[in-house]
Amino acid sequence: MMQQSLWSYTPTRDLSEGERLKRDGIRIVLDNQGNSWSEMAQHLIAHYIKRHGPCLMEDARVFALECGLPEPSHPNAWGAVSSGLSRKGQIEMTGVWAKASSVKSHASMYPMWVAK
Repeated sequence: MMQQSLWSYTPTRDLSEGERLKRDGIRIVLDNQGNSWSEMAQHLIAHYIKRHGPCLMEDARVFALECGLPEPSHPNAWGAVSSGLSRKGQIEMTGVWAKASSVKSHASMYPMWVAK
């Protein structure tokens, strides 16, 4: 039996199921937060990025909390907010990644965001 070359391998991936599950998860998280939280979070995050971008979403999140937005019931709500703003064309990733300063993030790398 002849071994197949690693360089000739062409993966076949169907991302549609993963994208559907992602959309469903975002919808569930935001539904649990309620419209007023989601709308206020999007407004504050977009405002911060427009004035201070490029920046980490972490910086915009701190700003939103300092403005009185309550913590969401689930941390994935923050990702749902950034995904929604990106999908609406209000913000976009710059292609630059930086380490987060939040202790909870364990110095993980995250994308920098800018207003469109």
